[in-house]
Amino acid sequence: MSKRWLTYADLQKRYSKTRVTIYRWVRAGILPRPKRLGPNSVGWDEEALDARDAELEDAA
Repeated sequence: MSKRWLTYADLQKRYSKTRVTIYRWVRAGILPRPKRLGPNSVGWDEEALDARDAELEDAA
């Protein structure tokens, strides 16, 4: 099974936040850094984000 990569637009829908907020979360370490997928695109591993979300829910 291949990994699913999420774009900024996918994250904006997932978290209902702006691109700027997502960028700030990455800089603050709240979200993992994206991986460069091509010369003009980056993406986040969906499994890593799912694990991160579960971690935050457990901590709450």
